[in-house]
Amino acid sequence: MQVPGALRALALAATGADDEKEDSQAAGDDATMRKVAPTLRYEGLLLAEAAGTISRYADVAADVLLMGGDLKRPAFLRPAFDAFARTLPHNRQLLFPGLDHGASGDPGPANRGGQPAALAPAIRSFFSQP
Repeated sequence: MQVPGALRALALAATGADDEKEDSQAAGDDATMRKVAPTLRYEGLLLAEAAGTISRYADVAADVLLMGGDLKRPAFLRPAFDAFARTLPHNRQLLFPGLDHGASGDPGPANRGGQPAALAPAIRSFFSQP
């Protein structure tokens, strides 16, 4: 799927200054928006491809940690979270107050609500359990 040239140019112009500022403040291995942006189109494509297949996950034997923010942005995430919570047989759910989909990213101009430090203990706890 190609992004139309005019839309791409508009998006680049709108985010360019923020990206430059974020890049200038980032450490060498930080996942800045400029580094992550080329992969974002795959998120939508994978979601579209997986539509209607939630029942496939009913047989997952692994423990799964479902994490989300209570801000419910983008809007399609909450129904997906709830569907996985109902379908996955061995899951633990964590909702973080005041956070949205970008919570795991470093805070900055493109992700003002980013709070990776709030998520880290939950992830550590989940993976340290036998």
